[in-house]
Amino acid sequence: MTEKRFVVLCCGNIRAEADEAVAGFEGVSVISYPPHCGHVRSFWDTVSRYYEEAVSDGSRVFFCGCGCQNTLDIPDEVRESPDFISGGDGASLFLPEFLVRSYERKGCMAVLPGFLLKWRENASCDGLDSRTAAELYGEALSEVLLIDTGLHPGISGDLKDFSEFTKLPGRIIPAGTEYLRLRIEPEYLKWKFENERAGLKGRVRECEKKAADYSMVADLTDKIIGSYDEEMIIHEVLDLFVMLFSPETVYYIRSDGGVPGQVVSITGGEVFLDGDEMEFFSSDTDTAVFSSLDGFSVRVSYGGHIKGVISVKGVLFPKYLEKYLNLAHFICRIAGLSITVAETYSDLLQTVSDRNYELSERRKAEMALKHSNKKLGILSGITRHDILNNLMIIQGYLELVDALDIDKSSLLEKYLLNVSNAASAIQRQIEFTREYEELGAEEPAWFDPGMIIKKIGQGRIPVVSECSGYEVFADPMIERAFYNLYDNTLRHGEGASEVRVFCLPEEESEGLIIVFEDDGGGVLEGMKERIFERGIGSNTGLGLFLIREILAITGITIKETGVYGEGVRFEMYVQKGGWRTA
Repeated sequence: MTEKRFVVLCCGNIRAEADEAVAGFEGVSVISYPPHCGHVRSFWDTVSRYYEEAVSDGSRVFFCGCGCQNTLDIPDEVRESPDFISGGDGASLFLPEFLVRSYERKGCMAVLPGFLLKWRENASCDGLDSRTAAELYGEALSEVLLIDTGLHPGISGDLKDFSEFTKLPGRIIPAGTEYLRLRIEPEYLKWKFENERAGLKGRVRECEKKAADYSMVADLTDKIIGSYDEEMIIHEVLDLFVMLFSPETVYYIRSDGGVPGQVVSITGGEVFLDGDEMEFFSSDTDTAVFSSLDGFSVRVSYGGHIKGVISVKGVLFPKYLEKYLNLAHFICRIAGLSITVAETYSDLLQTVSDRNYELSERRKAEMALKHSNKKLGILSGITRHDILNNLMIIQGYLELVDALDIDKSSLLEKYLLNVSNAASAIQRQIEFTREYEELGAEEPAWFDPGMIIKKIGQGRIPVVSECSGYEVFADPMIERAFYNLYDNTLRHGEGASEVRVFCLPEEESEGLIIVFEDDGGGVLEGMKERIFERGIGSNTGLGLFLIREILAITGITIKETGVYGEGVRFEMYVQKGGWRTA
């Protein structure tokens, strides 16, 4: 059906004005009939076919004439039709009616540009010469009044010629086409509103019908949605197609890597795949539905991945095929999603099974590792105990030798001193292995640096703690790390009178810096990195090495940034997530 229009039916003399007046109005057409200017007996005989053309598609007609001498013999049934609007004629189309009447009472002949453009032709047709026209018009008229619409340049020359022909003075009133537009616009807006309301009612009825259909299908697909069994989903969909469409055959063709795979049928009979079904698997087209005279095929897919194709043949009512296609496509979209969910669930179960097996094996390995570590710890403890016992014997004999009243040469005394120093070094190394073995033995936890500092700051050098309100995630041996830092100041901080500890949250990295500094001698520039290496230092060379190892267990780093001669400054950086406010 052709779309309804709003038609302006007008005389050809005012066609340009009508086009200008409706410019920008959506859905408006202008149809013009030939000008007559009083030369026909029945106006409607000529105009009726143009009117019938306009209303043939249910459009509404706004009629306007040019104001000539024709009698507008429009039939009453047309005038009373709701699709016919009488817009008036002549000058009243461009000027208010009261103003036109006042001009007429003064004897003015109000004419439009279209009339003036044809006055010579009309005069010749009526057999008028200048003298006859002057006598005819001069008896009742006082002047010729041109209603200028502004669309005909040079029309003033035609007015002058017509004035000389009729011996009547001529005058121009600039009117434009705005008044005609204002006459048409209310009727156009009323038509547009009614048309849109009728269209909306139709759409509402259509949507209600579709909603009812889809609601029914949604109820029927309740068993499909949420199912994790792909076989059950396929059979439920096929049962649903049988119930809705009553086909002779219905079957599902699985997609096996983009090619036809296993066929599932519930209607019996042998299944033969046709070319259209094969094309669904091989073509890259986005078409989801293919229909024939009495059946259709629908692609079951989700996320751009084809799961299979459902084919329905020999439907009971082929005339409702379009409706079948909409419902079938909707059902297959649900089926595609449900099959994808079922596949994902199956993969998830397999993944969980694999992970459970891995966790079980990991637990076994962890238990074996714990037992091994326990045995190694026992063996290490026994070994340390035996070594320390033997060291005590060596040191005891060295003390006895030292106490003997015998003449010891300087060389022998030197050898004995070397043995004593070696024994002491071995003892310190054994003690260190005991401490190092404890690293990571217990689970990390949250510690308050301020509380730790209060515990260790009981020596001869006072400690100022400004790190309260924060907690860090660290190995329980963090207390030993801070103790070793304090011990480092006691041993090597020449002239140190105070230790200060404070915390600095960083906005950019969202980390936390714990600063440990004193006012002693500091560290030479070339030694700032080496002091954390094992064996570097004037004592055992293990203190700062152990500190770095303890902090590294939970990702805390440490570096020395002080200025030599002004004291040491150790900065411990705790990453985001490794600290919190208490």
